[in-house]
Amino acid sequence: MASDSLTDFGEGMGTPDYASPEQIRDAHSIDARADIYSLGCTLYFLLAGQAPFSSVGRTQKVVGHLERKPQPLGIIRKDVPKELVAVLDRMLAKQTSERFQTAAEVAGALVSFSGGKRQLPWNSPWQRRLVLAGLFGLFAILAGLGIHKLMVQKEAVNLSGPTGCMLFSRPTDTIRIDGGTILESECTFEARVLFTDLYSYPGTVFDEWTNGEEDKYFGVGPDGSVGAMIYPTCNITVPIRLKENAWHHVAYVYDGMEARFYLDGKLIASKAASGKIGNGDGQIFIGAIPRPPGENPRRSFMGYLDTLRISTVARYRCENFDPPNGDLASDEHTALLFNFNEPAGSKTLIDESAHGLTGSLGVGFEAATSPQLVPDPLENLQIGAR
Repeated sequence: MASDSLTDFGEGMGTPDYASPEQIRDAHSIDARADIYSLGCTLYFLLAGQAPFSSVGRTQKVVGHLERKPQPLGIIRKDVPKELVAVLDRMLAKQTSERFQTAAEVAGALVSFSGGKRQLPWNSPWQRRLVLAGLFGLFAILAGLGIHKLMVQKEAVNLSGPTGCMLFSRPTDTIRIDGGTILESECTFEARVLFTDLYSYPGTVFDEWTNGEEDKYFGVGPDGSVGAMIYPTCNITVPIRLKENAWHHVAYVYDGMEARFYLDGKLIASKAASGKIGNGDGQIFIGAIPRPPGENPRRSFMGYLDTLRISTVARYRCENFDPPNGDLASDEHTALLFNFNEPAGSKTLIDESAHGLTGSLGVGFEAATSPQLVPDPLENLQIGAR
């Protein structure tokens, strides 16, 4: 597992300890105010001895930056001046409009704590000098290069080059498919997924529904569980912990007598089940899906999807097999297949099965957002191979 430290950026868009809310939602449209939030996280660390959400896992770090306030600094350090706490709180505001708007404003608010009547709360002069050196060094970085240029390593820097996978970076990212699947007494749902330090959150991968009710469902998370459902036959959920910064093949198989889950070619759970699979007349969504009026959409997983195939047969029947590596192929048993090799910037995808359905990015409900076709981030950052 990758480290959560400031200097070990991970192989994602940045370390979640210092990521701003807007960076998590859409790392390609942030501005200098994201730097101010990240600097606020650094100041919190310097004063508290821990990052704002350091006591929880990566998933909860992301939730914390999006929705929660860190433990009040005054509880950890009762000697911190309330004026300094107010500056820090403003730097860590969730809404960009409520933060300091420029690095100069931040520097002006903090410089008075370097001397005079306002003193930083350190007993030793050497502690105080160390913190000041760190702060003013960060100010220089912020003013010159921007913290996010050091902390954020774009996983999709070449958006005009060849792609190969789909990045779901927001909980509302979705692809609407203009049709459904017909499954009878057997099926296989399988995908290759990748989670990184920042893009690492559980949710929906594939969902087919009618009138707001799921007929078929496939979901995955990095440190929680994988789950699948075929109505009315069987649902199964398996607790897992996926290694980050590595591609994983996940497969759900139903053969008419048993439902099985495989991770990287190894059987991890099974459950007795029987009966035919229900088929509604709804649509397929990859990622987030709409819900009935008055309900929020069911959230997408956050991570990378390399390939997704739905089959009309149970493709894997033994306890262990060599998991597919790279794009999956279509055959007479393929009900739906996407390998995400379309050109960057494409707004539609073509199902590679014989059914030839069309996927539309970022449509299907009012809050829908579009995932991104990107190159394999492991190849792009040279930290591994697919």
